[in-house]
Amino acid sequence: MAKRSDIPQFGLLSGVRVVHCTASIAGPLAASLFAEAGADVIMLENAKTPCM
Repeated sequence: MAKRSDIPQFGLLSGVRVVHCTASIAGPLAASLFAEAGADVIMLENAKTPCM
């Protein structure tokens, strides 16, 4: 894996970390918009409930 300093950071939200732990339609959409704006999105999944 590349170190974080080796990855070019672009976007309005570069350097921001977002934790995504929703299962509805709006949550994944918002997380993808944050990612497109440059944020690091971390997705938490439940082992018993499948991902959408």
